[in-house]
Amino acid sequence: MTNPVELIKEEIATIKEQLEIDVKKVSLLQQEIKQIQEQAQAAINEKQTQINNATQPIIENQGSLKKLTELLNKLEGKIEATTEK
Repeated sequence: MTNPVELIKEEIATIKEQLEIDVKKVSLLQQEIKQIQEQAQAAINEKQTQINNATQPIIENQGSLKKLTELLNKLEGKIEATTEK
């Protein structure tokens, strides 16, 4: 008959082995998550830069459009005033 103490020791050793394997798996998964997060953040930063670069000309064009519209309105007003005389 097998010694119960030896059986328990063997079971403890088996559980410790499995525990080490599981801890390593979790660690690897955490590393993968960190890498994915870093890649995602890099992609987000790149897209934000693209948005910022595309937004600047929009702002400039809106300013130009406003100035030209004001100038046009002034000129049309002068033309109307001259025509009415």
